[in-house]
Amino acid sequence: MRKMRRAAAICSLPFFMTLSPQMAGLALLSGAALFYAASAEAQEAMQAEVGKPLQEAQKLAKAGNYQAALKEARKAAAISGKNDYESFVVNDFIGYLSARLGDHASAVKAYETSLSSQYARKDRAKRLEALAGMSYQASLYDKTVRYAEAHMTEAGPSSGMQVLIMQSHYLAKDYAKAEEAAASLVASAEKAGAAPEESWLQIQMASAEQVKDHAARHNALVKLVKYAPSDLYWRELLAQSSAAVGRSDKMSLEIARLMRAAGLMKEPRLYMEAAQMAIQLGLPGEAQSIMEEGFEKGVLGGQNESRQRRLLNMAGQLAKEDKAQLGQDAPQTAKAKAALASAYASYGDYEKAVTLYKDALAEGGLETPGEVKLHLGQALWASGDKAAARDVFASIAAPEKYDQLAQVWLLIEK
Repeated sequence: MRKMRRAAAICSLPFFMTLSPQMAGLALLSGAALFYAASAEAQEAMQAEVGKPLQEAQKLAKAGNYQAALKEARKAAAISGKNDYESFVVNDFIGYLSARLGDHASAVKAYETSLSSQYARKDRAKRLEALAGMSYQASLYDKTVRYAEAHMTEAGPSSGMQVLIMQSHYLAKDYAKAEEAAASLVASAEKAGAAPEESWLQIQMASAEQVKDHAARHNALVKLVKYAPSDLYWRELLAQSSAAVGRSDKMSLEIARLMRAAGLMKEPRLYMEAAQMAIQLGLPGEAQSIMEEGFEKGVLGGQNESRQRRLLNMAGQLAKEDKAQLGQDAPQTAKAKAALASAYASYGDYEKAVTLYKDALAEGGLETPGEVKLHLGQALWASGDKAAARDVFASIAAPEKYDQLAQVWLLIEK
């Protein structure tokens, strides 16, 4: 629309920065599993000086007193002369207790120490996964990336680890790498026939914004509309489309048509402006339809109802006069056929409109065949033949601006 306000920047939304519940619990659950697996074997070779405070720590931990348990475990850590296995068990327990207490930085430090032990080899992949999760919780983003990548080297691809890598790059403000990681996640999901997560696309778009990759930002926004449609994303996309095709009355009416089809005409101003543009472009029937829809949906009425009714009545009178003369003279050119088709479409006579649009395209010689194809697709859409409409929209090619509008039509749900 001529006065359409640009939607608020989406890239500032922070809600994609939290771990999933499964990932948030990864550090704790993995830490517990690693420690208790180790402690089950600890009976084999544990000095009394090390074992006594450790046993006390374990009793306290089972009772839920993690702070006191950590104090006892640190007593064991302070004992000199421990062998590799004792150091491994002590560090694992300190890592577990630190994670339970929410001190993820200390947990990372403890588990890093035990990671180098020979006793960590059999479950190294799980340990790397836990370290990646805890490093993220501790805002240690370089380490998050390092351990997530190491985990995938050991265990193969993991979407959970890829998400941590993407989020870590973004929070570390390495936007180029964040965009690359997000794009990889999106591509993998689409290849598997699944919808990408909304948060991945948000990070992809926000990162592209930061590195001024406008094409990538637009593509991410298109996919947000496709996979997670919302008024916010739709308005942003239509604002971009409006800027791309220009803000003439003709193009503004095209944007209004998209808004109607997407269910975004939720302000009286939008209905009024769209109807006025339709009248100016010689389509009073469409203006009347627009205003009637506004009243039917309860958007129009209220304080400015008298003014809105005047516009509706004017559109109705103009439509009555125009419809009385419709089709009196047979169109002789492709341009005239397309114009008559648009008039029929504005009155809801889509069968005649479709026939005339097709005749105009077959005859050729049109200055803007993309525009006529777009209107043919709209008529098919309005008639209920949305599959045929989609085929027509998909056939509209650049360099005409109408191909950009057609791509947006293709995003509207069936």
